[in-house]
Amino acid sequence: QVRFATGRVLVNNQPYSIQVAAPLHEFYEALERFRLILLLSVPVLLIGATVGGYWISRRALQPVDRITTAAESISIRNLSDRLEVPDTADELQRLSETLNRMLSRLNSSVQRMSQFTADASHELRSPISLIRTTAELAAKGGRTNAEYHEDMVQILAEAERTSRLIHSLLFRV
Repeated sequence: QVRFATGRVLVNNQPYSIQVAAPLHEFYEALERFRLILLLSVPVLLIGATVGGYWISRRALQPVDRITTAAESISIRNLSDRLEVPDTADELQRLSETLNRMLSRLNSSVQRMSQFTADASHELRSPISLIRTTAELAAKGGRTNAEYHEDMVQILAEAERTSRLIHSLLFRV
């Protein structure tokens, strides 16, 4: 197989046709080498691009992994811990700061609940002890009707006081 090129030229006002022929086997050999190079290099390039993309994405997501790990380690027992805030001026920094503010609010709420529980326990202990002691004395017997009546009035007064205390504790929150 050959390739022809034909051209017209004028020499001394005489037109001439010039034809040149070149064999195509070198062209086809070069084309075959190029095809082979493509067949071998494309899979290698795809594998390289995949590995490189995975490496870049893992590296880019490391701060997210650190934030996730730190957030998962925080529980009700260590609400005062905070997430590391990357100095990147991007969404990760905003997310870390937002989560830290949320943790502060949660910590404050848990502390208020703990304080409320401690206050309620302390405030309710005295009247319940008095009601119980009075009821135990009345249950032992050997008392006059007037004494029983006085015990019941005292129990009722303490029960009313306890009810007011519970109401004020519940609406103080």
